[in-house]
Amino acid sequence: MRKVPSDRWPPSRRREERRRLSRANLLYMLQIAGGLKFRDRTTAGFRGSRLPILDTVTRTFAERLQRELLRGLDSAYVRLEGNLPRFRGRLLIPKQVRYNAAHLERFFCRVDEFLPDTPVNRVFKAACRRLLDVTTRPATQEPLRHCLLLLDDVTDVAIGREVFDTVGFNRQNERFKDLFEFCRWVIVGQSPSLQAGRHRSFSLLFNMNTVFERFIAEVLRRTVTPEDGWAVIPQSRGKPRWLMKDADDTNRRSGVRLQPDILIELGGETLVMDTKWKDLGQKNRPSNADLYQLYAYAQQFEAKHSVLLYPRTSESQCRDFEILNPNGESSESRVCVRFVGLDLDSREGRAKLGSELRTIIERASCENAQTDGSASIRAAQRG
Repeated sequence: MRKVPSDRWPPSRRREERRRLSRANLLYMLQIAGGLKFRDRTTAGFRGSRLPILDTVTRTFAERLQRELLRGLDSAYVRLEGNLPRFRGRLLIPKQVRYNAAHLERFFCRVDEFLPDTPVNRVFKAACRRLLDVTTRPATQEPLRHCLLLLDDVTDVAIGREVFDTVGFNRQNERFKDLFEFCRWVIVGQSPSLQAGRHRSFSLLFNMNTVFERFIAEVLRRTVTPEDGWAVIPQSRGKPRWLMKDADDTNRRSGVRLQPDILIELGGETLVMDTKWKDLGQKNRPSNADLYQLYAYAQQFEAKHSVLLYPRTSESQCRDFEILNPNGESSESRVCVRFVGLDLDSREGRAKLGSELRTIIERASCENAQTDGSASIRAAQRG
């Protein structure tokens, strides 16, 4: 059968293909950015499917949790008290006298037992029940039901935000940590519909600014290596800069700290990169707020080149903005508006993204060197 070119597809098929590509791109970005911390080899197969995002994410979580539970449930010593027919643990004398004065055959004891009824498993059970209520596909429900069967000995309790702040992990249950964080997302960060009705609803909301930022930082970390002389520093970790502080606060706790999305150090020079999940539209110009932000970064980090990075659209065009000094003259610093494609459904598209990011950095590095050379020449001429 002859393959029909995509530009000749009917509108309904083109819309379906765009939705499929959008799902695939989002799932890949979430995996790389850490939104789906329980990254799984099966998710690669789901990216090309027509399943809704919620079903895809839920099924991935349920199958991964099922495998981990089959390896063994998280267990810990749980302190129990009870009136027992045989002596175990420690005898509680006051309660023994109170309850068993006429029943010498019984013992009121306190005992520590190694049980799976831990806060971690209680969270898993609550999350599975929550997701089972909102999924309708048998292929997604089956692993959730199996997980609930494996957690049958775990107590059903209401899970609040405070539970997630009190749970700690050790080397015995570290393998559950990523799944536990996803349950935090499901239980604490859930976003039900505001409309009343018979049907329960549920949605997973992603802050795409954060996803895009972390995704680009991770792709850069994999693309740019220390052997190239470049260092990628997400959120300027370890290199704080302050724009202003409270005059009465000596510790700067109430100050304004500058945290660009990504710092890239290039042989003594600094490149500031700030990612924005926006469509600039036909004007193809960043907002004044974005430019003000990059100006502050450039001044405080002494960056000659700063990059505003956006997803590419059909109307995207690269632009450069020169930063002027108080006299209205060029200060030889600039803000570059750049775009990257997010065709992530193929290996070629993902490789192209890495190549585009590397090219942006290399050109900025070369322009920095040329700027330094021009400045040296002008200084020599003035001398």
